[in-house]
Amino acid sequence: MNKPDRDRVVFHSVHDMSSGHYLSKAERLLNSEIANDLDDINDILELYNISLFFENGIYLKSWSYTDIVAYKEKVNTFKILIGKFITNIDDSNFLSSFENIVYGYYDSFWLLINNYQQYKKISPSKIEEVLKKTPHQVGHLLSHKNLVDKYKLVLCEFLKSDQQSAEILLSIYEVENSFNKTKLYLPSCLTIQDKESIIASYIDSEHCNSNYLPISKRAIKPTYQY
Repeated sequence: MNKPDRDRVVFHSVHDMSSGHYLSKAERLLNSEIANDLDDINDILELYNISLFFENGIYLKSWSYTDIVAYKEKVNTFKILIGKFITNIDDSNFLSSFENIVYGYYDSFWLLINNYQQYKKISPSKIEEVLKKTPHQVGHLLSHKNLVDKYKLVLCEFLKSDQQSAEILLSIYEVENSFNKTKLYLPSCLTIQDKESIIASYIDSEHCNSNYLPISKRAIKPTYQY
């Protein structure tokens, strides 16, 4: 199913206004034969994204009841293909699989790695390599507690060394008062002193976003010496 990235089906959310656009693309795939030996991770992730529309009961208005029943049956077969592919990811092919993922599928990839517990077959050194090459992946990792617990040492060192980590910490600090539905977890090895140091360094850096300053003042509490 080789295709340009822009033609891929992506599920964003139940309320996303682009659902009809993506379902129209999915319709072509639903009406075609799906190979049992898919070897492109993006094909697998696309099947997963299509299945999310059906899990949430989102269909095209032009589909008849008969269409929906037939498509549901086909989507149910996707689970086997997805599971077969994801459960074969381990240290030997993790990096090559990850490097081929198109931008819109990172969330899906890490979610499946978490749900299928494939992190048990992927060593911390592989995650460290991913973070060195693509630091923005840290947000995806922190979205899953199992991944945070598994790779806590790697994540802890990364957060202490990356200049933008303070923005992650500050976003967590105000998550209860925001509309951000994605909960992030921090590794248990990251101490209060580590967090304060990260935020303080960020405030003093040239990369500091002034929008975070009010939050940072509330986040850093004065340290008293007796």
